[in-house]
Amino acid sequence: MRKSRHEFQKGLLRWLDDDPAGIAGMKVAVAALESIGSSQGPGNSGALWRSTLALLEELATGGVAADSQLVRLCARIDAQIRNLQAGSALIAEALMRDIHHRIGVVGPRPAPAERAGPAGGIILTRTIYDLYFAEARGHLDTLERELQSGANTPPTAAATIAADSLGAISDTIGQWPVRDLALALGRALARTAGLAERPGSAGQAILGQAVAALRRMSEAVALQRLPEAETPLIAALDGLAQAPPAGAESGAGPLDPSQAG
Repeated sequence: MRKSRHEFQKGLLRWLDDDPAGIAGMKVAVAALESIGSSQGPGNSGALWRSTLALLEELATGGVAADSQLVRLCARIDAQIRNLQAGSALIAEALMRDIHHRIGVVGPRPAPAERAGPAGGIILTRTIYDLYFAEARGHLDTLERELQSGANTPPTAAATIAADSLGAISDTIGQWPVRDLALALGRALARTAGLAERPGSAGQAILGQAVAALRRMSEAVALQRLPEAETPLIAALDGLAQAPPAGAESGAGPLDPSQAG
């Protein structure tokens, strides 16, 4: 980790001194960090470093502008390396979002092969599409595994995190219908997980429909289409998120006028 940070700083200084070779040095350092992070399994820093590599590749090919904002972003990346070197396991989610946003917006003259179709109001590069697909598939796989039919336990925290993370990365690239459905699913999962309550058959069906819809929507994204909003399904999920605990409704309904004394 110490060597990688030294190589990143050395490459950054060369780039700031108008030497394009500095970008290659930063890429070598980040590739080493990505290898370390990926070897640590799920929930590691590997995704951050893959995004950073994509940013540096866009910088090398002219896909992002070498401006003062990018310099500040590189300084934040160096600070993240420093924190990891000091033993911190926390990954700066705001940094990840800002990197995704920066590589999600194509520069003024990108090579034709690097262009991809629109997602919402943002024109995306092929690189950011590939990053999004890889992360989205991972979150969907987690949701399908954690919410498999027949499970007798409440939804896990892992399922909630996967839904919220899918919503966050979808927001970053302008896939707002996916974001809205994923975050609604996250709210419903958080409610049932917080109450340690297993949803009834109707609730499980709604959760399953949401995951299946998110899978279909991700396939639409792969075809560079903006999926349609799933408004009724979002409403059903919000109904689950706001439902009273099991058994709380007994005796709490409106009074039957025939029973009034």
